[in-house]
Amino acid sequence: MKILIDGRGIKKTGIGRYIEKTLREVLKLDKDNSYILLVKSSDRKNINISASNLSYVVTDADWFGLKEQTELYKVRRKIYNY
Repeated sequence: MKILIDGRGIKKTGIGRYIEKTLREVLKLDKDNSYILLVKSSDRKNINISASNLSYVVTDADWFGLKEQTELYKVRRKIYNY
């Protein structure tokens, strides 16, 4: 299964720390599913999470805007082939 995780806030305090810590633990436990982490381009170089079943998709769409709705729709279509 392909699992898309919205990690655009991964370098923020609070929710970002939760996303990062949870993802690290899930990747240790689950080697069967593929994980795709959605990140902002400014954060990508500062994220040091790696696993054979983890890939990254970069987007600069902010939350709650029209760009988010259209760009994330395109990302989902590309990842899930629908």
